[in-house]
Amino acid sequence: MSNTVESLIDFHGTRNFGSRDNLLAQQQEARATYGSLSVDEQAELAEFVLDDGDHESDWAWEILCCLACFHPGSLKSHHKRLVEKRMLYFGVIYHGADTGIADELISLLDDDDHRNHALVAMAWIGDESVQSAFAKRREHPPSWAASLYVPPEHYAHQGGWELTPEGTCRNLFQQMAVPLVSPSTEDASGMSVRTGIEGDDSCPWCSRRLTQLLVFEDISEFVPCHGCGQAVILTCDVCSCYGTVFGAMDEGRPVWHSKNERPEYLPDDASDWGAFPKEPLVLSGQTRHFLEAADWSMLPGVKFSQVGGIPTWVQDAAYPTCPDCSTTMQFVGQISNEDFDNGEGIYYCHHCLDCDVTATSYQQT
Repeated sequence: MSNTVESLIDFHGTRNFGSRDNLLAQQQEARATYGSLSVDEQAELAEFVLDDGDHESDWAWEILCCLACFHPGSLKSHHKRLVEKRMLYFGVIYHGADTGIADELISLLDDDDHRNHALVAMAWIGDESVQSAFAKRREHPPSWAASLYVPPEHYAHQGGWELTPEGTCRNLFQQMAVPLVSPSTEDASGMSVRTGIEGDDSCPWCSRRLTQLLVFEDISEFVPCHGCGQAVILTCDVCSCYGTVFGAMDEGRPVWHSKNERPEYLPDDASDWGAFPKEPLVLSGQTRHFLEAADWSMLPGVKFSQVGGIPTWVQDAAYPTCPDCSTTMQFVGQISNEDFDNGEGIYYCHHCLDCDVTATSYQQT
């Protein structure tokens, strides 16, 4: 076993790093080490988990997720053994699996013990075999569907897509991912995307000044569309923590959407919330694979703020529905509080290109 592989096994096996600063430093080092892995070392690490690892331990799943997200495709030759060992969680480890693996997962849907994880893993494959399986169960719901929180086909959202009425795949994210970084970062670039711009109006619910969370000078640079031009993700940074907030455009000006529905609970007083920082992040000059930030809990040393890519859901996938046309909205970016202060939680930004409607939601542990 190489020293590099041993160092990563030691990192994942350590449960107490002594201090937050040391934890962050070790996470950054682990991320860099993953980036340096050779193909042989990637295989060696995966085989360690499969042959010698404690399959129920957190660190075994962490290693598999890191390999899947930092080296997409590195687990492809291991998928069959993973299924045989019923190692189905986290589903992202099956991204890129072939149709034979998808069919094996489909065969597990009648197994009460593995159904939920099999559905998530299928979503991360998303090939025609999976699309057909979801379409079949949408048309003829199995008896076990009533035991799920959502219909089987809605699991597709976990993999960043949805099943169309025709039974095909509609992607809900863009594969190009560009990190948002501190303005002082070495690879910080220009201002085609701005963050944290104070809005002109106040929130009708809490009276706090609205925030233009993301401002795209030209959203077509990031989302395939025709003539969209500028797009502004307008929100209340407090109220969006309790429910989805929609925005609209009125003669080129971002405004509060008339169909916003007040959440059942809002804080009595938002004045003690600190102001959202002005322009805390800028666009990086580097892109990254959309899987690099795909999992919030398992990936060390990753800054999750980005434009494009797939959402880093802290909880379950929750793509909003456009209040004007009822279409599932496209994900366009996210801002993680951890990237500019010691807070937690992620704001998710979505856009309906047809209606020019925006949405902001929020998740935290």
